[in-house]
Amino acid sequence: MGKFDFSVFDDEITNAIKSMKLTFSSHELILEIAQNNQSQYINALIAYKQTGRPFLYVHQQLSIRLKKYEGDTIKNIGIKPSKDIFGKSNTCLYWEKII
Repeated sequence: MGKFDFSVFDDEITNAIKSMKLTFSSHELILEIAQNNQSQYINALIAYKQTGRPFLYVHQQLSIRLKKYEGDTIKNIGIKPSKDIFGKSNTCLYWEKII
């Protein structure tokens, strides 16, 4: 398994949370991170290409990092339907900013 230091996304996660509307999905946040930090996002995908599902692995790792903000900056408001990065119907966690 490849190695990638996902801490490089910590500042970007903070910035992405700030740019989100009051409620948002993990999918929306991941897309924001990918768009605003394309080089590191691609590096993460490359590091896990041998898994056969690098997008799934990288997105899981970003979601795990996002959960570290729970209770401080955001609160989990449940799992709801959402479209993944490929436009496929799926589910994911939804969040609400703590203001």
